[in-house]
Amino acid sequence: MSKYIARRVLALIPQLLIILALVVVMVDLTPGDVIDSMLGDSGQITPEARARLERSLGLDKSLPVRYVSYLGGVLQGDLGTSITRQRPVTDMISERMFVTAELTMLAVLVSILIGIPLGMAAAVARGKVTDYAIRFFAVLFLGIPSFLVATMMVLLPSLWFRWRPPLYVPLERGVFLHFFSMLLPVVAVSLVFMATNVRMMRSSFIDVMQQDYIRTARSKGLSSGRVWFGHGLKNALLPTVTLIGLQAAALVSGAVVVEQVFTLPGLGGILFDAMARRDYPVIQGMVLLVGTAVVLLNLTIDVIYSMLDPRVSFS
Repeated sequence: MSKYIARRVLALIPQLLIILALVVVMVDLTPGDVIDSMLGDSGQITPEARARLERSLGLDKSLPVRYVSYLGGVLQGDLGTSITRQRPVTDMISERMFVTAELTMLAVLVSILIGIPLGMAAAVARGKVTDYAIRFFAVLFLGIPSFLVATMMVLLPSLWFRWRPPLYVPLERGVFLHFFSMLLPVVAVSLVFMATNVRMMRSSFIDVMQQDYIRTARSKGLSSGRVWFGHGLKNALLPTVTLIGLQAAALVSGAVVVEQVFTLPGLGGILFDAMARRDYPVIQGMVLLVGTAVVLLNLTIDVIYSMLDPRVSFS
């Protein structure tokens, strides 16, 4: 298995190089003149200001030179310097990365731990009231984006009960208070993905339970629990695991937006601020980080898929 993982890691290198290339050419792909758009608000469009900003962005060099230079910086942990804040982008991201990573991982965990059992329950109770109720709420939350759910969680309690969600509490100030302050953001991010997992798990479990090996297991006199969890669950998980990998990019972007609604000190704050100020080094660093995270998450999903499906060979 270690050789299989090593080959999968090596296969990621071209993907990461392509992501890096897109990050480098991002400035060139921006409509209009980047320098004019960045200096336009300040009213300081002078030849000296243009030359200084071109040097800071590396636009005075050819594209291949910029790519090699940026790649060398990334390998050394240097993502450039923020133009508006005059701080290393790496430091800005590292200060807030924990909150976003925690929110994303907790949302994935909640969507899996709740969505998969609910999908199984709906499949087992197919055609009954339980099935219809679970499917109703799954379809309902599928049509509501995460940022709207988060907004309703903030507005409705304050209007109806004069209650506001708690502000973010750092982990060092208390484990209980920290996770209590993260509860509503995690729910807001995970609801849509939980609903997707419910629908996928239900259809997959229904299909698996109609296979010949399930009928064979039943004919041997095995209990329903052993048939469901010992034979059906592992095979029904395969499409759901694949779906979780495909949800990766949307999950990260949803977490970044929800952070703004609940005023969490995550990456969403610096990203939206950089977009408003046209701080391209920060935007480039954020795009590279998110792209790398999605690629690594999909690698993890591939490894889990290989462990669940014996038909995938490690040799």
